[in-house]
Amino acid sequence: MRIVRLAGVDVRINEWLIVLAALYVWAGVVTEVALAFACVAWHEFGHVLAARRKGFAVQEVEFFPFGGVARLEPGLEQSPGDEIPVVLAGPLFSFLLLLILEGGVRLGVDWGDYFDFLRNVNFSIGLFNLLPILPLDGGRLCRAWLAGRWGVMGASLRTAGWGEGLALLFGLLAIAGLYGGRSGLDLPLIAGFLFLGAHKERSNGPMFFWNLLRVKRRKLTGQAAWSGEVVVARRDARVSSLLPRIVPQRCLLVTVIDGEGAVIGQVSESELLQQMLQGKEDLAVGELIRKDGGR
Repeated sequence: MRIVRLAGVDVRINEWLIVLAALYVWAGVVTEVALAFACVAWHEFGHVLAARRKGFAVQEVEFFPFGGVARLEPGLEQSPGDEIPVVLAGPLFSFLLLLILEGGVRLGVDWGDYFDFLRNVNFSIGLFNLLPILPLDGGRLCRAWLAGRWGVMGASLRTAGWGEGLALLFGLLAIAGLYGGRSGLDLPLIAGFLFLGAHKERSNGPMFFWNLLRVKRRKLTGQAAWSGEVVVARRDARVSSLLPRIVPQRCLLVTVIDGEGAVIGQVSESELLQQMLQGKEDLAVGELIRKDGGR
Protein backbone atom coordinates (compact mmCIF):
# COMPACT_ATOMS: atom_id res chain seq x y z
CA MET A 1 0.00 0.00 0.00
CA ARG A 2 1.47 3.35 -1.06
CA ILE A 3 1.40 5.93 1.71
CA VAL A 4 3.39 8.81 0.22
CA ARG A 5 5.66 9.84 -2.63
CA LEU A 6 8.87 11.60 -1.61
CA ALA A 7 11.39 13.09 -4.06
CA GLY A 8 10.01 10.92 -6.84
CA VAL A 9 10.11 7.71 -4.78
CA ASP A 10 6.98 5.77 -3.85
CA VAL A 11 6.97 4.76 -0.19
CA ARG A 12 4.90 1.64 0.46
CA ILE A 13 3.98 -0.33 3.56
CA ASN A 14 3.29 -4.03 3.30
CA GLU A 15 -0.12 -5.03 4.64
CA TRP A 16 1.43 -7.56 7.01
CA LEU A 17 3.52 -4.79 8.58
CA ILE A 18 0.32 -2.89 9.30
CA VAL A 19 -1.14 -5.95 11.03
CA LEU A 20 2.03 -6.55 13.04
CA ALA A 21 2.34 -2.88 14.00
CA ALA A 22 -1.28 -2.89 15.16
CA LEU A 23 -0.52 -5.84 17.42
CA TYR A 24 2.47 -4.03 18.92
CA VAL A 25 0.41 -0.88 19.42
CA TRP A 26 -2.26 -2.97 21.12
CA ALA A 27 0.52 -4.32 23.36
CA GLY A 28 1.36 -0.75 24.39
CA VAL A 29 4.73 -0.28 22.65
CA VAL A 30 3.81 2.56 20.27
CA THR A 31 7.02 4.51 20.84
CA GLU A 32 9.18 1.45 20.23
CA VAL A 33 7.36 0.74 16.95
CA ALA A 34 7.85 4.33 15.76
CA LEU A 35 11.57 4.31 16.65
CA ALA A 36 12.15 0.95 14.97
CA PHE A 37 10.39 2.18 11.82
CA ALA A 38 12.59 5.30 11.81
CA CYS A 39 15.72 3.13 12.08
CA VAL A 40 14.60 0.98 9.14
CA ALA A 41 13.82 4.12 7.12
CA TRP A 42 17.34 5.43 7.88
CA HIS A 43 18.79 2.11 6.66
CA GLU A 44 16.85 2.33 3.39
CA PHE A 45 17.87 5.97 2.97
CA GLY A 46 21.45 4.72 2.79
CA HIS A 47 20.54 2.54 -0.20
CA VAL A 48 18.66 5.37 -1.90
CA LEU A 49 21.50 7.86 -1.44
CA ALA A 50 24.16 5.42 -2.69
CA ALA A 51 22.06 4.39 -5.71
CA ARG A 52 21.47 7.98 -6.77
CA ARG A 53 25.15 8.78 -6.41
CA LYS A 54 25.80 5.90 -8.81
CA GLY A 55 23.28 7.36 -11.25
CA PHE A 56 20.46 4.83 -10.73
CA ALA A 57 16.84 5.86 -10.21
CA VAL A 58 14.96 4.55 -7.18
CA GLN A 59 11.47 3.34 -8.06
CA GLU A 60 10.06 2.66 -4.60
CA VAL A 61 10.81 1.74 -1.02
CA GLU A 62 8.61 -0.86 0.64
CA PHE A 63 8.62 -1.68 4.35
CA PHE A 64 8.01 -5.24 5.50
CA PRO A 65 7.73 -6.86 8.94
CA PHE A 66 11.39 -7.88 8.68
CA GLY A 67 12.71 -4.56 7.34
CA GLY A 68 12.52 -2.72 4.05
CA VAL A 69 13.49 -3.04 0.40
CA ALA A 70 14.60 -0.23 -1.91
CA ARG A 71 13.67 -1.21 -5.47
CA LEU A 72 15.87 0.37 -8.10
CA GLU A 73 15.55 0.66 -11.85
CA PRO A 74 16.53 -2.54 -13.72
CA GLY A 75 20.20 -2.58 -14.59
CA LEU A 76 22.06 -2.20 -11.30
CA GLU A 77 22.24 -5.99 -10.98
CA GLN A 78 24.20 -6.07 -14.24
CA SER A 79 27.17 -4.35 -12.64
CA PRO A 80 28.38 -5.98 -9.40
CA GLY A 81 30.89 -3.17 -9.07
CA ASP A 82 28.01 -0.72 -8.73
CA GLU A 83 25.58 -2.97 -6.87
CA ILE A 84 27.93 -3.96 -4.05
CA PRO A 85 28.51 -0.42 -2.66
CA VAL A 86 24.77 0.36 -3.00
CA VAL A 87 23.91 -2.81 -1.07
CA LEU A 88 26.51 -2.17 1.62
CA ALA A 89 25.29 1.40 2.14
CA GLY A 90 22.23 0.21 4.11
CA PRO A 91 24.09 -1.78 6.80
CA LEU A 92 26.78 0.90 6.93
CA PHE A 93 24.14 3.55 7.64
CA SER A 94 22.73 1.39 10.43
CA PHE A 95 26.15 0.94 12.00
CA LEU A 96 26.88 4.66 11.47
CA LEU A 97 23.78 5.57 13.47
CA LEU A 98 24.93 3.14 16.14
CA LEU A 99 28.31 4.91 16.29
CA ILE A 100 26.56 8.29 16.51
CA LEU A 101 24.53 7.06 19.48
CA GLU A 102 27.59 5.62 21.22
CA GLY A 103 29.67 8.70 20.45
CA GLY A 104 26.95 10.98 21.82
CA VAL A 105 26.97 9.12 25.11
CA ARG A 106 30.73 9.57 25.40
CA LEU A 107 30.28 13.30 24.73
CA GLY A 108 27.64 13.57 27.42
CA VAL A 109 24.53 13.54 25.23
CA ASP A 110 21.46 12.15 27.00
CA TRP A 111 19.45 10.04 24.56
CA GLY A 112 16.73 9.35 27.11
CA ASP A 113 15.23 6.06 28.20
CA TYR A 114 15.32 4.53 24.72
CA PHE A 115 19.07 4.54 24.19
CA ASP A 116 19.50 0.82 24.76
CA PHE A 117 16.52 0.08 22.54
CA LEU A 118 17.87 2.22 19.68
CA ARG A 119 21.33 0.71 20.02
CA ASN A 120 19.99 -2.86 19.88
CA VAL A 121 17.62 -2.11 17.00
CA ASN A 122 20.29 -0.56 14.77
CA PHE A 123 22.78 -3.29 15.50
CA SER A 124 20.13 -5.94 14.74
CA ILE A 125 19.02 -4.24 11.50
CA GLY A 126 22.59 -3.95 10.24
CA LEU A 127 23.51 -7.52 11.12
CA PHE A 128 20.19 -9.09 10.12
CA ASN A 129 20.28 -7.56 6.65
CA LEU A 130 23.64 -9.22 5.98
CA LEU A 131 22.02 -12.67 6.04
CA PRO A 132 22.56 -14.29 2.60
CA ILE A 133 18.82 -14.42 1.85
CA LEU A 134 17.19 -12.53 -1.01
CA PRO A 135 15.87 -9.86 -0.96
CA LEU A 136 18.03 -8.93 2.06
CA ASP A 137 21.30 -7.08 1.49
CA GLY A 138 23.34 -10.20 2.19
CA GLY A 139 21.45 -12.08 -0.52
CA ARG A 140 22.09 -9.29 -3.01
CA LEU A 141 25.79 -9.32 -2.11
CA CYS A 142 25.86 -13.08 -2.62
CA ARG A 143 24.17 -12.71 -6.00
CA ALA A 144 26.60 -10.00 -7.11
CA TRP A 145 29.55 -12.17 -6.10
CA LEU A 146 28.22 -15.23 -7.96
CA ALA A 147 27.05 -13.35 -11.07
CA GLY A 148 30.47 -13.53 -12.70
CA ARG A 149 30.41 -17.32 -12.52
CA TRP A 150 26.79 -18.24 -13.26
CA GLY A 151 25.37 -15.06 -14.79
CA VAL A 152 22.88 -12.80 -13.06
CA MET A 153 19.87 -15.05 -13.67
CA GLY A 154 21.64 -18.22 -12.52
CA ALA A 155 23.07 -16.45 -9.47
CA SER A 156 19.62 -15.03 -8.59
CA LEU A 157 17.91 -18.41 -8.78
CA ARG A 158 20.61 -20.14 -6.75
CA THR A 159 20.76 -17.43 -4.11
CA ALA A 160 16.96 -17.38 -3.78
CA GLY A 161 16.91 -21.18 -3.44
CA TRP A 162 19.56 -21.11 -0.74
CA GLY A 163 17.63 -18.31 0.96
CA GLU A 164 14.53 -20.50 1.12
CA GLY A 165 16.57 -23.22 2.80
CA LEU A 166 18.15 -20.82 5.29
CA ALA A 167 14.75 -19.30 6.09
CA LEU A 168 13.36 -22.76 6.80
CA LEU A 169 16.33 -23.55 9.06
CA PHE A 170 15.89 -20.21 10.84
CA GLY A 171 12.18 -20.99 11.25
CA LEU A 172 12.87 -24.39 12.79
CA LEU A 173 15.35 -22.87 15.25
CA ALA A 174 12.87 -20.10 16.08
CA ILE A 175 10.10 -22.62 16.74
CA ALA A 176 12.45 -24.63 18.94
CA GLY A 177 13.33 -21.45 20.82
CA LEU A 178 9.66 -20.61 21.20
CA TYR A 179 8.92 -24.08 22.53
CA GLY A 180 11.83 -23.82 24.95
CA GLY A 181 10.82 -20.36 26.14
CA ARG A 182 13.96 -18.72 24.71
CA SER A 183 12.24 -16.58 22.05
CA GLY A 184 8.88 -15.03 21.26
CA LEU A 185 6.42 -15.48 18.44
CA ASP A 186 8.04 -12.73 16.38
CA LEU A 187 11.03 -14.86 15.28
CA PRO A 188 8.97 -17.66 13.64
CA LEU A 189 6.90 -14.96 11.91
CA ILE A 190 10.02 -13.24 10.60
CA ALA A 191 11.32 -16.60 9.34
CA GLY A 192 8.05 -17.09 7.47
CA PHE A 193 8.29 -13.68 5.82
CA LEU A 194 11.92 -14.37 4.88
CA PHE A 195 10.88 -17.61 3.19
CA LEU A 196 8.08 -15.86 1.30
CA GLY A 197 10.49 -13.13 0.20
CA ALA A 198 13.08 -15.62 -1.08
CA HIS A 199 10.37 -17.67 -2.79
CA LYS A 200 9.05 -14.56 -4.52
CA GLU A 201 12.55 -13.72 -5.76
CA ARG A 202 12.91 -17.22 -7.24
CA SER A 203 9.45 -17.09 -8.81
CA ASN A 204 10.26 -13.72 -10.40
CA GLY A 205 13.38 -15.16 -12.04
CA PRO A 206 12.02 -15.04 -15.63
CA MET A 207 10.82 -11.44 -15.21
CA PHE A 208 14.16 -10.50 -13.72
CA PHE A 209 15.89 -12.12 -16.70
CA TRP A 210 13.83 -10.15 -19.23
CA ASN A 211 14.47 -6.88 -17.42
CA LEU A 212 18.16 -7.66 -17.59
CA LEU A 213 17.99 -8.31 -21.33
CA ARG A 214 15.95 -5.17 -21.95
CA VAL A 215 18.55 -3.00 -20.23
CA LYS A 216 21.38 -4.84 -21.95
CA ARG A 217 19.84 -4.30 -25.37
CA ARG A 218 19.42 -0.59 -24.65
CA LYS A 219 23.08 -0.29 -23.68
CA LEU A 220 24.16 -2.37 -26.67
CA THR A 221 22.67 0.14 -29.10
CA GLY A 222 24.78 2.89 -27.59
CA GLN A 223 28.16 1.11 -27.88
CA ALA A 224 30.22 0.43 -30.98
CA ALA A 225 31.84 -2.74 -29.62
CA TRP A 226 31.33 -5.24 -26.82
CA SER A 227 33.51 -7.95 -25.38
CA GLY A 228 32.26 -11.42 -26.13
CA GLU A 229 32.31 -15.02 -24.97
CA VAL A 230 32.46 -18.04 -27.25
CA VAL A 231 30.78 -21.21 -25.98
CA VAL A 232 31.14 -24.57 -27.71
CA ALA A 233 27.98 -26.68 -27.70
CA ARG A 234 26.97 -29.96 -29.33
CA ARG A 235 24.29 -29.76 -31.98
CA ASP A 236 21.76 -31.49 -29.69
CA ALA A 237 22.17 -28.91 -26.89
CA ARG A 238 18.88 -27.17 -26.11
CA VAL A 239 18.44 -23.43 -26.44
CA SER A 240 17.23 -23.30 -22.82
CA SER A 241 20.52 -24.78 -21.59
CA LEU A 242 22.46 -21.87 -23.11
CA LEU A 243 20.28 -18.98 -21.95
CA PRO A 244 21.85 -18.86 -18.43
CA ARG A 245 25.21 -18.19 -20.14
CA ILE A 246 23.94 -14.79 -21.26
CA VAL A 247 25.52 -12.23 -18.93
CA PRO A 248 25.35 -8.43 -18.80
CA GLN A 249 28.90 -7.47 -19.71
CA ARG A 250 29.52 -9.82 -22.66
CA CYS A 251 27.79 -10.93 -25.83
CA LEU A 252 27.41 -14.67 -26.32
CA LEU A 253 28.40 -16.54 -29.48
CA VAL A 254 27.76 -20.29 -29.63
CA THR A 255 29.99 -22.47 -31.80
CA VAL A 256 28.05 -25.62 -32.68
CA ILE A 257 29.86 -28.92 -33.24
CA ASP A 258 28.70 -32.34 -34.42
CA GLY A 259 29.19 -35.67 -32.67
CA GLU A 260 32.79 -35.88 -33.89
CA GLY A 261 33.75 -32.41 -32.71
CA ALA A 262 33.71 -30.74 -36.11
CA VAL A 263 32.39 -27.17 -36.28
CA ILE A 264 29.14 -26.94 -38.23
CA GLY A 265 28.23 -23.31 -37.60
CA GLN A 266 27.60 -20.55 -35.07
CA VAL A 267 24.54 -19.16 -33.32
CA SER A 268 24.33 -15.63 -31.93
CA GLU A 269 22.83 -14.49 -28.66
CA SER A 270 20.00 -12.70 -30.47
CA GLU A 271 19.06 -15.92 -32.29
CA LEU A 272 18.79 -17.78 -29.00
CA LEU A 273 16.55 -15.07 -27.59
CA GLN A 274 14.39 -15.10 -30.71
CA GLN A 275 13.73 -18.82 -30.27
CA MET A 276 12.82 -18.26 -26.63
CA LEU A 277 10.38 -15.50 -27.60
CA GLN A 278 8.71 -17.95 -29.96
CA GLY A 279 8.40 -20.56 -27.23
CA LYS A 280 11.03 -22.83 -28.80
CA GLU A 281 13.50 -22.98 -25.93
CA ASP A 282 13.59 -26.81 -26.21
CA LEU A 283 14.85 -26.60 -29.79
CA ALA A 284 18.32 -28.04 -30.46
CA VAL A 285 20.86 -25.45 -31.56
CA GLY A 286 21.76 -27.68 -34.48
CA GLU A 287 18.31 -26.95 -35.89
CA LEU A 288 19.20 -23.27 -36.06
CA ILE A 289 22.23 -24.05 -38.18
CA ARG A 290 20.19 -26.03 -40.72
CA LYS A 291 17.50 -23.35 -40.85
CA ASP A 292 20.07 -20.72 -41.73
CA GLY A 293 21.46 -22.63 -44.64
CA GLY A 294 24.16 -24.66 -42.91
CA ARG A 295 26.32 -21.78 -41.75
